[in-house]
Amino acid sequence: EKFLFQLDAKDPRAFAVAIVSLSLAALIASAIPARRAASVDPMEALRAE
Repeated sequence: EKFLFQLDAKDPRAFAVAIVSLSLAALIASAIPARRAASVDPMEALRAE
């Protein structure tokens, strides 16, 4: 708790900020591979294997 500067450990705003920031990070991290996978032709991908 001493690392939380003037913030209660059970503050709902802190949990909300953490959830939103982690969700945004996951969304951004998965957007690039998802776009790349969506642009690949499925038949060409199957032929390559």
